[in-house]
Order: sequence, then structure tokens, then C-alpha cells
Amino acid sequence: SALTTVSEDYARTLHDLHSQPVHVIPNGYQGELVSESHSKPNEKFTLTYTGMIYVEKQAPEKPIKALKHLIDTGVIDRQDVTIRFYGRKDRWTQVLIEEFGLSDVVIQYGQIPRQEARLRQQDSELLLFLNWEDSKNKGFSSLKFYEYLSAGRPILATGGESGSEVENILRETQTGIYASSDRD
Repeated sequence: SALTTVSEDYARTLHDLHSQPVHVIPNGYQGELVSESHSKPNEKFTLTYTGMIYVEKQAPEKPIKALKHLIDTGVIDRQDVTIRFYGRKDRWTQVLIEEFGLSDVVIQYGQIPRQEARLRQQDSELLLFLNWEDSKNKGFSSLKFYEYLSAGRPILATGGESGSEVENILRETQTGIYASSDRD
């Protein structure tokens, strides 16, 4: 008699397909299960991404290109900032890093245990979230996004389209900013 889903965008799609009432029960996280960070602050302004990057679904070139622009225009000194990627080392991501001449600033560390990833999230100034690059999937918000929310650090989300579920949650919770392109 009714359908449920996790976002308003998905609810509209389901309603259009089935002409049934659709109720939204958003994803979430249990904040009380997250322990306080005991990590030391980093020497550099640190952006951290944890997890896999999906080819043709996410665009790590957007924040890398934006960082290159900020360094080239003198807004940021390359000695004062780093982007850390923890997860499977991807050749295509490494090629991007090298093409932008940022091998000393943007580093892929490889896979680490989940608990270590949580610590790296908590000792970061910003968490980098690569939204899904699919205009038909604006209602998507991965579990990584909720894990980031539970880390208690500001989130820089990029990619996708304006009006996405991720953008709406960031605006509503005031937990970060959303930049759909490298020009935002």
C-alpha cells in the first residue's frame, strides 16, 4: 500500500513510476557510537578522502584542479596543504595527480583498516566527499557521507548537480559546503 525510500528525489521517481504513496526515511548514523578523536593536529591544512573512487561515477579531478589553481594563483602555498586519499590506489587518479604536478601535495596512501580511516577523518581540517556524477541520481547519498557526518569534521562535497541530496543535507545541517564544479 506504500513505498519507502531514502530521499525526496527517489520518492518523486518512485511515485511517478508506481502512482503509490511514497514515504521518505532518510539514511543516518549513530553519533553516540563515534569516539572522540585523540589525534594530534596536522602540520598542514589537510583534506582527507577515505574509501574507493569509482571510475566514471566520481570526479577526483575537480578538487585536484581547484587546488592547482589556488596554488598557481598564490592563494595557497603548496607547503601548507595536502589532500590525502585512503583507499585502493588507482592508476587513473595517480595520472591526474601527476598531470597537475601535485605529487608532493596530493597523495594516495592505499587501503588502511576502518578504525585507522576514522582517525584520519577526525584529524583532518576538511573531509572530501566526491558526489556521484549522475544527473539521474540526485537522491543518492552514500553511507560514506553519513560516516563523514559522524566524524564531526567539516565536509567539502564536490561533483554531481546542484539540488542533490548531499547538498541539501549539508545546507540543512550546516556541516560543510557543496561545490558541484571546480569553479565553485
